[in-house]
Amino acid sequence: MKLQHPIITVMAIGALTACLSGCSTPAASSHTARAKSSTILIDGDSAGYLTYDTDREILTGHRADGRRVWHKKGIFPSEAHCLATCPDAVVSAPADMNPGNSNSQAYWITGKGSAHRAFSDKKFTVHWARDSGTWVASSGNSLVWSSDGKMRSKRFSPGITEAQARISVNQKSLIVSLHPRSRPHAKWKAFSFHVDARRDRAVPPPTESKPLPGPVACISERNSVLTAGANPVEFDLSTAKVVTKLGKFVSDCAASKGGEIIGTFSMGTNQRKQEIRLKTRHTSVAKAAKAVTDGDGEIGIVGDCGVYISDGRLATLTTSGRVKESKIRASSLLTIPNGNIYTVEDKGKVNRHLISAGTECQVR
Repeated sequence: MKLQHPIITVMAIGALTACLSGCSTPAASSHTARAKSSTILIDGDSAGYLTYDTDREILTGHRADGRRVWHKKGIFPSEAHCLATCPDAVVSAPADMNPGNSNSQAYWITGKGSAHRAFSDKKFTVHWARDSGTWVASSGNSLVWSSDGKMRSKRFSPGITEAQARISVNQKSLIVSLHPRSRPHAKWKAFSFHVDARRDRAVPPPTESKPLPGPVACISERNSVLTAGANPVEFDLSTAKVVTKLGKFVSDCAASKGGEIIGTFSMGTNQRKQEIRLKTRHTSVAKAAKAVTDGDGEIGIVGDCGVYISDGRLATLTTSGRVKESKIRASSLLTIPNGNIYTVEDKGKVNRHLISAGTECQVR
């Protein structure tokens, strides 16, 4: 399972993440953006994947070969994540994003059926789950976790304005980043949970890191985190020290055992510009491979190969800085550790491609 971004962020990742502390609007150009499919990829693994049709408001769980296992209509989910394997999933529909609902709704959906639970908090969102009894979530004023149906929480006063979660490459560490209410310039709080979706273990209380300048965007294999937003840093969780600064702004990043891909996106009326940096565990940020391209703000990494969308096509970036644009049309992408890439192509069709990690980063 690979924990992806909240659905609302994926739908407007270029605009939303770049506006965490101010938007950048490029000058208008003669370029006309290609019409995108309304289908976006949310989460996935080697067994299946989740999609959301933003026009028809349909969330669907598919097997890896494309067969539909389940679908959910008429809700606007803030997040949807695979359970131990996709397309089994947990889906959150907060009341503040679903007009007419007095309670937030959480659904645990499998091919055999579903479980449902209502929560009175208007912002309640599940960030990770093994099943309906073991999960990690946040609300408008608390960090909440449950082990075998026993709920615990940590309350924040006066409340929480935003919560984001990321999971490590080995799927064993979940970090939830929280921003306190009424303090727009305050630093973020980050809480680490030890989780395991495949084994029947309790979720212990989280450990809190030192305050961070932004939310955790990805977790490296070096037990460090890379933050998003203004003045981003790589922060070592073991030593509680800043490893390096990452420039003025980071919109997003993704990690693998080989390294990290870092993206900075800006949205304009007629063009979309993104700067991509790819660093391995053995190279510094200053020596990272770079590419500047017209894209839609979706990035991924397989081994030491960066993957992104450039002018409506799948592209890769090697550690030597070589950019390879494929002929594969794509409006959304999802990379998984086994080397597969899911892409949304023409008319919302999802296809699988394989990337050969190494010096060539060849997609086929």
